[in-house]
Amino acid sequence: MPPSKSPAKKRAPTPEPVRKSSRTGKSPSRLGQNDNWGSTTPTKWVSEIPAQQKAKEEELYKERLDFVSKLNAETDKKGTKSMFETYKTFMAAYSWSATIAQTVILTVLGYAVGQTIKAEAITPVEASQWGGWGLITAVTSLPYLMWLSKTSFAKKAQVDAVLKALFNQAVFSQLLNALFLSYWALLKGEDPVAAITAGMLSQAMMCASFWLPSDLINMYLIPVEAQMLWNASLGVAWSALLAYYY
Repeated sequence: MPPSKSPAKKRAPTPEPVRKSSRTGKSPSRLGQNDNWGSTTPTKWVSEIPAQQKAKEEELYKERLDFVSKLNAETDKKGTKSMFETYKTFMAAYSWSATIAQTVILTVLGYAVGQTIKAEAITPVEASQWGGWGLITAVTSLPYLMWLSKTSFAKKAQVDAVLKALFNQAVFSQLLNALFLSYWALLKGEDPVAAITAGMLSQAMMCASFWLPSDLINMYLIPVEAQMLWNASLGVAWSALLAYYY
């Protein structure tokens, strides 16, 4: 069948669209062109989020370590300070009674330690006598050490401590030695003057070998509030040494 030549079946061609106004805007950017995203090679297309998270975690971990270290340091400092401050406050409030009590107790303890080392009996009479000596030591040493702490023999702390230790051995320790010899002579019914004359030199030489180093430490390192405690505590060690060697 031949094709139809009827005009009703013929269609006019559609005209192509033509822009009637000029283009004023810019061409849209295509993905990967001049947008800092796809302009590099695919191997460099790595997200920065994991790296940022890792850096943040490391920073937080360091902050936690610093916080814990600071907290521990403050806790240690507070604990050390509170123990000494408690003792200092107590001694300030009850200076004489606390000094006498601690000195008497430690003096009697030194006697008990010495008797134990010598394997000899500990009697109430002798314990009370040593307690009396502790009382004498306390009432004479406390005002002396308070005066000495307010006195300066040199500007440098090291030189001042050495001079105070030497002064202590030359003056106050000799007074204590004389009191010690006369006290025990009186308890035995002996002449105190004769006891001092006979035993003063040997007593001074024996005590200096132990108490001079102790005084150096006491004057340079020990706070004034604890100097009586230091002397009384070293007295226990002194009693133990005398019991062991003599």
